[in-house]
Amino acid sequence: MSIINLDKIFQPRSIAVVGASEKPGSIGNALMRNLVEGGVSGEIHPINPNYPRIWNLPACPSIADLKVPVDLAVISTPIKLVPQIVKECADAGVGGAIIISAGGKEIGKEGKKLETAIGEEARRSGLRIIGPNCVGIISQRARLNASFANQMPLAGKMAFVSQSGAICTAILDLSIAENIGFSFFVSLGGMLDVDFGDMIDYLGGEPHVSSIVMYVESLTHFRKFMSAARAVSRVKPIIALKAGRTRAGALAAASHTGAMAGEDAVYDAAFQRAGILRVKTFEELFD
Repeated sequence: MSIINLDKIFQPRSIAVVGASEKPGSIGNALMRNLVEGGVSGEIHPINPNYPRIWNLPACPSIADLKVPVDLAVISTPIKLVPQIVKECADAGVGGAIIISAGGKEIGKEGKKLETAIGEEARRSGLRIIGPNCVGIISQRARLNASFANQMPLAGKMAFVSQSGAICTAILDLSIAENIGFSFFVSLGGMLDVDFGDMIDYLGGEPHVSSIVMYVESLTHFRKFMSAARAVSRVKPIIALKAGRTRAGALAAASHTGAMAGEDAVYDAAFQRAGILRVKTFEELFD
């Protein structure tokens, strides 16, 4: 599907937060805090059937009960509820969803069934999905912090894309300490839909992005990835740090994304053919 509806994720005019909360320490509270305090220009609609107001905004019981169009839904409920929520999003014409919830294919057969159900509901309407099992996204141009990271990155023209949420938060902390700025900060998680190929394609056309930096555990849809990377790497540098170079690393990647890291030599050849600069350490990644 490439970049269809990705603008509705990264430049939303209205955002629904499903699982919004004021409970200290909860992901729903962190998402609301980041959206409200970040100053995003779009309307924010908390979704929670248990409260009339959240963060001083009127709350709605469900996406189906909202009477206004929504570009982006950010979902932080238990994953067993997500297929029904995604169905409501599809029925309501929502453009994109960020699924923070964990418990998909990385936990085995039951999680994979849930992801299949989520994907089927999304595909019938063109709803785009980032996640599940992700930290969320940050888009500087839109002043959008649709993540549970505890701070905004400094402004810059570098885009960072990672499957690993832990790496995202570590890099965010490092970047602030080292005065490194970003235009986009994207945690892809399980890549049920939006993957590295989609993000390269989208960021390649973004005037506020001068380079793309990636932390890769595994790749999907190889032809799409190679096509996007070969086109974009001609005009913007793409730098990748690939996890799973050792067997221990491959097993660690599998426990997170549910996909075994591929043969390292294959990735070496693919990156070289696509014009991607591969680095081996985080120090090299930002040098």
